[in-house]
Amino acid sequence: DESFAFAVHGFVPSAIEDSSPSADDGVLCPSLPQNADFWVFTDLDAMKQLLLNHQVWDLRSVGPQVPLRLMTFLNGLVGQKSVHKAFNSRRLHLVGVVRWSLHLMVEAAELYSMGEASKHAISRSTSDSDDGDVLPEKTGSPGAPTWVCESPFADAVSVGGDPDNALLYSCKTLLRRVLTFMLTPGDLDAIAEITMHTVYVGSNVLKYQGESEKRKEAPKPVRLFPASVTRIYLMRLVEELIVDGVNEIVASGERKPDGDQIKPDGAQPHAGGIANPNQSYLPLAMLGGSPEEGQNHSKHQ
Repeated sequence: DESFAFAVHGFVPSAIEDSSPSADDGVLCPSLPQNADFWVFTDLDAMKQLLLNHQVWDLRSVGPQVPLRLMTFLNGLVGQKSVHKAFNSRRLHLVGVVRWSLHLMVEAAELYSMGEASKHAISRSTSDSDDGDVLPEKTGSPGAPTWVCESPFADAVSVGGDPDNALLYSCKTLLRRVLTFMLTPGDLDAIAEITMHTVYVGSNVLKYQGESEKRKEAPKPVRLFPASVTRIYLMRLVEELIVDGVNEIVASGERKPDGDQIKPDGAQPHAGGIANPNQSYLPLAMLGGSPEEGQNHSKHQ
């Protein structure tokens, strides 16, 4: 909290209160104060040091509570009601928060996979023991995995349900808000690389139901492993970015109040906030509609 206060004007650590832990993973999530809408990201160097030093937090021991706390604060900088969300988003993009968030999602997926494997190992050892009264260790007890989250059912997620992973959802929300104001081809490449990489995350410690030894038993509801949950969040992020881009193109090709269509002479500076403000683009008005008889289409000129 103190390190975040160096980078953000208006952030007061003493004003942060922890909300009740969630029912799924028991992680405390801080509640943002009322003045969070006026936070301004001022110190790039302080934020860069905070992001780079997350590797020394010993995430395997402390669990998802520390990164979730930071992700909550970062989302407060670019929230829907934030007065300076556009300014904060562009500055966060400058310090590399996009790639940092993607790598954090991969790291969290790996740790969640290890926690899931440990939980299954404890359950198997308990069921094979002679003492039927022995229960699996609970999260937080000595020796128990700290990265444990309830795996969602594939049937519920496939119809649009949320996997209910607080940390991964916070990462996806931050990426969506930052990329809304600043999106580059490199960001799309990074998202694609991480999405493909999630196919191999946890494959050495977890096995899908079809690869287990219990093939002859009655089929049970399939649960999604952490890597699959991460991949779903990234695919939904791409889908939302595509919808945002289509909406911007449609809005740029709207007709004037008098009914005359906007006909620019050529490529104009980007008027929206999704990509580089100085990036040239061709509005929909130049590419859309049927050309009049005897005239060439604009894109063929």
